[in-house]
Amino acid sequence: MDRTLPDIEGTLFIEMLRSKNINTPVIFLSAKNSLNDIKEGFLKGADDYITKPFDIEELLLRIKAVLKRYNHDTKEVLDLLEYKDMRLDLNLHAVNIGDRSVDLTKLETSLLEVMIQHKGKVLDRDFLLKKIWKDPENIHEKTVNVAIKRLKEKIDPSRAKEYIRTIRGVGYLLP
Repeated sequence: MDRTLPDIEGTLFIEMLRSKNINTPVIFLSAKNSLNDIKEGFLKGADDYITKPFDIEELLLRIKAVLKRYNHDTKEVLDLLEYKDMRLDLNLHAVNIGDRSVDLTKLETSLLEVMIQHKGKVLDRDFLLKKIWKDPENIHEKTVNVAIKRLKEKIDPSRAKEYIRTIRGVGYLLP
């Protein structure tokens, strides 16, 4: 991020993002190189600050370092997915629906994870086979149907909530 943007000063833009809980990592690349400018960049929410001119290799190393810290810090968040009243814990392979806990197999956890990540989109059998089974060549095409049926029975035994909809002839949808 440059400090000198056409419509807004870079630190104000980052401060605005941070105030909205947008925590995307930011490295300032700026010609503003006084100690006060650098301090201001960090105080407004930058993760790193490089002054121009800069070495491209140094920039790449700094990007890798910031991303490593960012991915480590957000791992906990990535391991918990939510959909409606459902909370999927990827570490425990379990889902809580309201106050009811449901144990899932590794396959069911993977299936539900992909469905939540693609909620609102119809996922066809081929997509699910490639995404979850990795080697769809040796898997029977009805395997997806059976896995979805078992998952539905576990997460919605009364069939009252209809978390997963079957779109006949097309695929499956988490609406």
